[in-house]
Amino acid sequence: MILGRLGSPFSNPGIKVDGGTVAIVTALLLTPLKTVWRLSAPMVRQRVNDLFPRPGPETPRQQHSKLGKALKRTGTLLTALGGALFAQGAYIACGFVNPKVWESDSVRQGTFQLTLIFLGGGMLIFLVGRRFARRGRRHLASVISRTNRTEQTYVLYLRPFHEDLSAYTMDRPYIENVWAGQPMAPDNKKTEEELLVTQFERLGRVIAVGHPDERIPFSGAERLYLPKDNWKPVVSDLIRDARLVVLVAGDTEGTLWEFTEVVRLLPLSRLIILIYGKPRNYLKFRHAVGPAFSTRAKEFDGQKPALHPPGLPLPPAVQERSMQRKQLIWGAVHFPLHQKPEFWLLRAPGLTVTPTHRREVNSQVKEFLEKVETQLNALESET
Repeated sequence: MILGRLGSPFSNPGIKVDGGTVAIVTALLLTPLKTVWRLSAPMVRQRVNDLFPRPGPETPRQQHSKLGKALKRTGTLLTALGGALFAQGAYIACGFVNPKVWESDSVRQGTFQLTLIFLGGGMLIFLVGRRFARRGRRHLASVISRTNRTEQTYVLYLRPFHEDLSAYTMDRPYIENVWAGQPMAPDNKKTEEELLVTQFERLGRVIAVGHPDERIPFSGAERLYLPKDNWKPVVSDLIRDARLVVLVAGDTEGTLWEFTEVVRLLPLSRLIILIYGKPRNYLKFRHAVGPAFSTRAKEFDGQKPALHPPGLPLPPAVQERSMQRKQLIWGAVHFPLHQKPEFWLLRAPGLTVTPTHRREVNSQVKEFLEKVETQLNALESET
């Protein structure tokens, strides 16, 4: 009935239906489902928290390898099925260019209804499949203990814990992801953190300290869990032994302490600062660094060398309004040997869908990582 009413405006042969119209109607059909989930998600999460209390830092995560494998396989099948249905819907939509479709009201309405069903259903199944696979990978994520963390060279990934949810997102399947390389690529199904780890694992295994209250670790970096009241000594040891520290800029107390500790223990050439979200997040971090160093300098009063904040470069002029979609990693600060710190723009604002735009940003990412690796090799050859 509803689809019939939607099809009634097309009973006039003078009205032409293009791909944009079909996409808009499909989005309108999916919007109520998304709204229902957003409204019900807090209640569902609260119910889950009541049924399954959060584990402590020393207790095992609630991972199930069999469930993870099942979710991952189911997700792969659903994404393949959803993609096939969406492609079939696009093929049916091409039928509107056939003059014979417009000769019969029933054929025209039936074609329109089938187009909506296949496009909407295919996209919905595809997105559900991606979520299933993502959840399955969390059950299969690696959790390490404090005893085996230094068995090989590693990259330490430090960030405010609330950024884990930001890095858990996946790019839309129809929009280019800079770290993936090309649209609709297999990496397109990975989370932002998984893509980040894929790039940095060329420098060593990537380790992160997990939130002590999370039941299941996020996929991407290997997780190490520490007690809430005694985490700083272990993190300090991790910083001292890391080949490279990747720090996400943030103005939380823990992140600022980690930044001061990295500056105290390591040469700045073994540090990379990533900027998540909007330019103002980096500016907040830059503003909070001075007071944080002043506080920590009092702890080491009289020690040499004195603890001073490094100079952080200003970001390039980027208008936040020009960022037409949510962007996680858009810049990084690098500290070359015997040079001033550099700000690298790793993701250009707006939609990155044109081949020229894509090649430009990908080349920046590749050049940045190659320069970091070259500098680390040179640093290690001197020691």
